[in-house]
Amino acid sequence: MALIYDATKGDFGLEFSFHKGTDRPADVFQSIAKLIRALEENDRDIAHAVDYDLDPRLVLQTLETGSLKVWFATALRAIPDEGLKNLDWKKAIGALLVKVKYKTIEWLEGKPTIRDVSEIEELRNEILRLKHEVERLRQMPIETSLQLSVVVNIVQRISISLASIPDDQNVTFASPEGTLRVNTAFSVSDEQLREILVRTHRVHRVHVPLVVKRPDYLGVSMWDVIESGHSVKAKIIDQDWLERFHNREVSLLPGDALMAGLRIDAYFDEEGNVFETKYTVEKIEEVVKFNSVQLEMLANDEGESNSSACNSDEVTT
Repeated sequence: MALIYDATKGDFGLEFSFHKGTDRPADVFQSIAKLIRALEENDRDIAHAVDYDLDPRLVLQTLETGSLKVWFATALRAIPDEGLKNLDWKKAIGALLVKVKYKTIEWLEGKPTIRDVSEIEELRNEILRLKHEVERLRQMPIETSLQLSVVVNIVQRISISLASIPDDQNVTFASPEGTLRVNTAFSVSDEQLREILVRTHRVHRVHVPLVVKRPDYLGVSMWDVIESGHSVKAKIIDQDWLERFHNREVSLLPGDALMAGLRIDAYFDEEGNVFETKYTVEKIEEVVKFNSVQLEMLANDEGESNSSACNSDEVTT
């Protein structure tokens, strides 16, 4: 039986249909978890676009067996102003988040991927229209903007979550707006999005200490470091240093820093918003040992002293 919206069960529901006898059952549940997590993160982005202090969470209401049917409600864990803590406002935010889910899934229909920025703009315009309906309830000036990067993140999360859904599994979404079959064939890569959206590429090079939070001992992933008070992921391409590190010729303890030449690639969309930032460690000069006071000062540093040392090249694409 097709999933039919039932207000007594929750704000919206998801049905996952899969064949009995699946030989990798863990994959089924991992794919379900990824999609739910993507929807929850998208809720947070949309709520923040209305008011950054809003903190929405999905709440599991009902779980039905057979084909797996999961019903959710939306809970607001933080509401910014005392004057807004009324039932109408809570209902409006909850309804907005469900409508955005519906519009996003509807927008996916028939799309194997994204080929033009106008497709992203189409979804943004739909979300903006829904957002304005809620903002009118506050009797405050309507915030007319919604960064394209927010919508890109929404689409990107959905794409990543759908990639893990097995071919023989169908997903259905039900809400007061209607019932839709989720297009699980939709996929868009980081490279595609960059090609479609990026209009300007700026390169900065700085000489900075990078506090190591989590090194890559196996040589297969990024390093987690603190740069100018911000936690970022960086790729190290200094092969000579990496070889010495992996051969245990370099001593690196928690809290140590790398004095390094860092390349920062910033990609901007046509509105001038940062679409993506990449950090590449080109050269490591030495490992610096910091005490606790120095580490605290470095973590709180906003990097103003380094900004003047940046070399910048701009490439328009």
